Amino acid sequence: MKMTNEYVAGFFDGEGTIIINKNKIRAAATQTNEEVLTLIKDFVKVGSVTKLTKRKEHWKDAWRYN
Repeated sequence: MKMTNEYVAGFFDGEGTIIINKNKIRAAATQTNEEVLTLIKDFVKVGSVTKLTKRKEHWKDAWRYN
């Protein structure tokens, strides 16, 4: 997959969220496909991808890009 600015913008438009805590602003996206989040991180050259803890055993593995 070739990453583009348009793809990243569309991805965050559909899957992303903006989090405002006190004086901090953070963009994040949660996904069950770790590869796409890693590709976005490598493309924008900022942030990290972390695995989330499952809250229910039957849920799929999920990752968050911050």
